Amino acid sequence: MPTRVADLRSRLSTVDQADDAFRRYALLCKKIHAADARLEEQLARRMETHRQRTAEDRDQAESLKADIVAFVDNHRELFQKPRTRKLEQGKYGLQTASELLVADEDALFNALMELGYEDCFETVRKPVKKRLRERIKNGEAIPHCTIREGDTVLCTPSRAFIEADESPDDHGD
Repeated sequence: MPTRVADLRSRLSTVDQADDAFRRYALLCKKIHAADARLEEQLARRMETHRQRTAEDRDQAESLKADIVAFVDNHRELFQKPRTRKLEQGKYGLQTASELLVADEDALFNALMELGYEDCFETVRKPVKKRLRERIKNGEAIPHCTIREGDTVLCTPSRAFIEADESPDDHGD
């Protein structure tokens, strides 16, 4: 026996019903926007309170970290073997770091091409849709590419309505 997953028949049959549904939709969007704005304000206040409460600890932590960095840098001989000091709370010391610096990417790319080092770069291929659209509209047949045209439904409450100050429960028609 088949199971109906969704009824695709429209529940709205008149323009008045659609207008009413859109008004309710816009009011719900406004209510959600207002709730989101209140949450953002609460979060901002909590973050500011948190920053204030932890400011002294953060300053002290940064100062201690700077002291540790200076100590390790000034006493590198103590961090040869082992390169780090492991404590119950974590570790500090030296680690090997390496970074490839490219001074001129275009010149590097050209040099790699001349040397035949194709494994050292990648070329990204991506269709340029604007140019393809122009060619197809000018009558060219492009394989594996078509333009689909038609209508789409939009349902967009105005920003002025959503951000207006009156209560989201107001139904001012």
